[in-house]
Amino acid sequence: MNFCPNCGRQIEGDLRNFCPGCGKALQAQQPAAAPAIPRAQGYQQPQVIIIQQPNLLQTLSVRLKTEATIWTVIGVLQILIGVVNAAIGNFALAVVAIVGIINLVNTTKQRKYSQAVLTNPVGIVARFRPVGGYIFNLIWNLIFGGVIGVVGNIYTFTIRNFVLSNEQGFNQLEAGFQTNAQVPVMAG
Repeated sequence: MNFCPNCGRQIEGDLRNFCPGCGKALQAQQPAAAPAIPRAQGYQQPQVIIIQQPNLLQTLSVRLKTEATIWTVIGVLQILIGVVNAAIGNFALAVVAIVGIINLVNTTKQRKYSQAVLTNPVGIVARFRPVGGYIFNLIWNLIFGGVIGVVGNIYTFTIRNFVLSNEQGFNQLEAGFQTNAQVPVMAG
Protein backbone atom coordinates (compact mmCIF):
# COMPACT_ATOMS: atom_id res chain seq x y z
CA MET A 1 0.00 0.00 0.00
CA ASN A 2 1.46 3.37 -1.06
CA PHE A 3 0.67 6.87 0.16
CA CYS A 4 1.31 10.27 -1.43
CA PRO A 5 4.29 11.93 0.26
CA ASN A 6 2.66 15.33 -0.32
CA CYS A 7 -0.95 14.92 0.92
CA GLY A 8 -0.95 11.42 2.45
CA ARG A 9 -3.71 10.05 0.24
CA GLN A 10 -3.63 6.30 -0.42
CA ILE A 11 -2.40 5.40 -3.90
CA GLU A 12 -4.11 2.37 -5.39
CA GLY A 13 -2.10 0.08 -7.67
CA ASP A 14 1.61 -0.40 -8.05
CA LEU A 15 2.53 2.72 -9.99
CA ARG A 16 0.84 6.02 -10.76
CA ASN A 17 2.40 9.11 -12.29
CA PHE A 18 0.33 11.57 -10.24
CA CYS A 19 -1.43 11.56 -6.89
CA PRO A 20 -5.20 11.48 -7.51
CA GLY A 21 -5.69 13.68 -4.45
CA CYS A 22 -3.35 16.65 -4.92
CA GLY A 23 -1.98 16.03 -8.43
CA LYS A 24 1.66 15.96 -7.28
CA ALA A 25 3.95 14.02 -9.58
CA LEU A 26 5.07 10.79 -7.97
CA GLN A 27 8.35 8.95 -8.41
CA ALA A 28 8.33 5.23 -8.99
CA GLN A 29 9.51 3.20 -6.04
CA GLN A 30 13.01 1.98 -6.60
CA PRO A 31 13.67 -1.77 -6.35
CA ALA A 32 15.93 -3.03 -3.59
CA ALA A 33 19.59 -2.46 -4.34
CA ALA A 34 21.53 -5.40 -5.66
CA PRO A 35 24.49 -6.61 -3.60
CA ALA A 36 27.74 -4.83 -4.36
CA ILE A 37 29.83 -6.47 -7.03
CA PRO A 38 33.57 -5.89 -7.03
CA ARG A 39 34.50 -3.67 -10.00
CA ALA A 40 37.71 -3.28 -11.90
CA GLN A 41 39.94 -0.46 -10.79
CA GLY A 42 38.92 2.85 -12.39
CA TYR A 43 35.31 1.77 -13.00
CA GLN A 44 32.78 4.48 -12.21
CA GLN A 45 29.16 3.71 -11.42
CA PRO A 46 26.90 5.45 -13.97
CA GLN A 47 24.75 8.22 -12.51
CA VAL A 48 20.99 7.87 -12.70
CA ILE A 49 19.10 11.09 -13.27
CA ILE A 50 15.42 11.09 -12.39
CA ILE A 51 13.38 13.64 -14.29
CA GLN A 52 10.13 14.37 -12.49
CA GLN A 53 7.21 15.82 -14.41
CA PRO A 54 6.11 19.13 -12.90
CA ASN A 55 2.89 19.28 -10.94
CA LEU A 56 0.50 20.02 -13.79
CA LEU A 57 -2.38 21.23 -11.66
CA GLN A 58 -0.23 23.63 -9.67
CA THR A 59 1.38 24.99 -12.84
CA LEU A 60 -2.01 25.43 -14.50
CA SER A 61 -3.41 27.16 -11.42
CA VAL A 62 -0.51 29.62 -11.32
CA ARG A 63 -0.85 30.35 -15.04
CA LEU A 64 -4.60 30.93 -14.67
CA LYS A 65 -3.96 33.36 -11.80
CA THR A 66 -1.40 35.19 -13.95
CA GLU A 67 -3.92 35.33 -16.79
CA ALA A 68 -6.53 36.78 -14.42
CA THR A 69 -4.05 39.45 -13.32
CA ILE A 70 -3.26 40.35 -16.94
CA TRP A 71 -6.97 40.63 -17.77
CA THR A 72 -7.57 42.73 -14.64
CA VAL A 73 -4.97 45.24 -15.80
CA ILE A 74 -6.40 45.21 -19.34
CA GLY A 75 -9.96 45.63 -18.05
CA VAL A 76 -9.02 48.57 -15.84
CA LEU A 77 -7.13 50.23 -18.72
CA GLN A 78 -10.09 49.68 -21.03
CA ILE A 79 -12.46 51.25 -18.50
CA LEU A 80 -10.14 54.26 -18.09
CA ILE A 81 -9.86 54.69 -21.87
CA GLY A 82 -13.64 54.50 -22.19
CA VAL A 83 -14.26 57.01 -19.38
CA VAL A 84 -11.71 59.48 -20.81
CA ASN A 85 -13.29 59.20 -24.26
CA ALA A 86 -16.78 59.72 -22.81
CA ALA A 87 -15.53 62.78 -20.91
CA ILE A 88 -14.17 64.38 -24.08
CA GLY A 89 -17.33 63.55 -26.02
CA ASN A 90 -15.97 60.71 -28.13
CA PHE A 91 -18.81 58.29 -27.38
CA ALA A 92 -17.82 55.89 -30.16
CA LEU A 93 -14.68 54.98 -28.21
CA ALA A 94 -16.47 55.07 -24.85
CA VAL A 95 -17.71 51.53 -25.64
CA VAL A 96 -14.24 50.35 -24.66
CA ALA A 97 -15.31 50.79 -21.02
CA ILE A 98 -18.07 48.21 -21.50
CA VAL A 99 -15.56 45.71 -22.86
CA GLY A 100 -13.35 46.42 -19.84
CA ILE A 101 -16.22 45.69 -17.46
CA ILE A 102 -16.95 42.41 -19.26
CA ASN A 103 -13.26 41.47 -19.06
CA LEU A 104 -13.24 42.18 -15.30
CA VAL A 105 -16.31 39.97 -14.78
CA ASN A 106 -14.61 37.16 -16.71
CA THR A 107 -11.49 37.68 -14.59
CA THR A 108 -13.36 36.83 -11.39
CA LYS A 109 -14.57 33.58 -12.97
CA GLN A 110 -11.00 32.76 -14.03
CA ARG A 111 -9.66 33.33 -10.49
CA LYS A 112 -12.27 30.93 -9.10
CA TYR A 113 -11.38 28.33 -11.75
CA SER A 114 -7.68 28.65 -10.90
CA GLN A 115 -8.52 27.34 -7.42
CA ALA A 116 -11.07 24.76 -8.60
CA VAL A 117 -8.56 22.91 -10.80
CA LEU A 118 -6.52 22.06 -7.70
CA THR A 119 -9.38 20.18 -6.05
CA ASN A 120 -11.43 18.99 -9.02
CA PRO A 121 -9.29 18.24 -12.11
CA VAL A 122 -12.25 17.07 -14.21
CA GLY A 123 -12.84 18.41 -17.71
CA ILE A 124 -9.68 20.49 -18.01
CA VAL A 125 -8.75 19.31 -21.50
CA ALA A 126 -12.37 19.52 -22.65
CA ARG A 127 -12.53 23.12 -21.43
CA PHE A 128 -9.41 24.22 -23.32
CA ARG A 129 -9.74 22.16 -26.52
CA PRO A 130 -12.40 24.19 -28.43
CA VAL A 131 -10.74 27.19 -30.04
CA GLY A 132 -13.85 29.11 -31.13
CA GLY A 133 -14.36 30.97 -27.84
CA TYR A 134 -10.75 32.06 -27.78
CA ILE A 135 -10.92 33.41 -31.33
CA PHE A 136 -14.22 35.19 -30.58
CA ASN A 137 -12.68 36.84 -27.51
CA LEU A 138 -9.65 37.91 -29.56
CA ILE A 139 -11.84 39.49 -32.27
CA TRP A 140 -14.20 41.03 -29.67
CA ASN A 141 -11.31 42.68 -27.84
CA LEU A 142 -9.56 43.75 -31.03
CA ILE A 143 -12.64 45.45 -32.49
CA PHE A 144 -14.31 46.86 -29.38
CA GLY A 145 -11.67 46.75 -26.68
CA GLY A 146 -8.65 48.13 -28.40
CA VAL A 147 -5.34 46.53 -29.23
CA ILE A 148 -4.44 46.04 -25.55
CA GLY A 149 -6.93 43.15 -25.39
CA VAL A 150 -4.71 41.22 -27.80
CA VAL A 151 -2.02 40.91 -25.10
CA GLY A 152 -4.38 39.02 -22.82
CA ASN A 153 -5.48 36.78 -25.65
CA ILE A 154 -1.90 35.87 -26.50
CA TYR A 155 -1.32 34.72 -22.92
CA THR A 156 -4.64 32.86 -22.95
CA PHE A 157 -3.52 30.95 -26.05
CA THR A 158 -0.25 29.98 -24.30
CA ILE A 159 -2.28 28.44 -21.46
CA ARG A 160 -4.40 26.54 -23.99
CA ASN A 161 -1.23 25.28 -25.65
CA PHE A 162 0.16 24.18 -22.24
CA VAL A 163 -2.97 22.16 -21.47
CA LEU A 164 -3.15 20.52 -24.90
CA SER A 165 0.56 19.69 -24.95
CA ASN A 166 0.13 17.99 -21.53
CA GLU A 167 -3.18 16.37 -22.43
CA GLN A 168 -2.11 12.88 -21.40
CA GLY A 169 -1.03 14.03 -17.93
CA PHE A 170 -4.26 15.96 -17.36
CA ASN A 171 -6.31 12.97 -18.54
CA GLN A 172 -4.42 10.72 -16.09
CA LEU A 173 -5.13 13.15 -13.27
CA GLU A 174 -8.80 13.25 -14.19
CA ALA A 175 -9.05 9.46 -14.42
CA GLY A 176 -7.31 9.03 -11.06
CA PHE A 177 -9.55 11.64 -9.45
CA GLN A 178 -12.74 10.10 -10.83
CA THR A 179 -11.66 6.59 -9.79
CA ASN A 180 -10.98 7.70 -6.23
CA ALA A 181 -14.06 9.94 -6.09
CA GLN A 182 -16.29 6.89 -6.72
CA VAL A 183 -14.89 4.93 -3.76
CA PRO A 184 -17.28 5.37 -0.81
CA VAL A 185 -15.71 6.57 2.43
CA MET A 186 -16.61 4.48 5.46
CA ALA A 187 -17.32 6.40 8.66
CA GLY A 188 -16.00 5.27 12.02
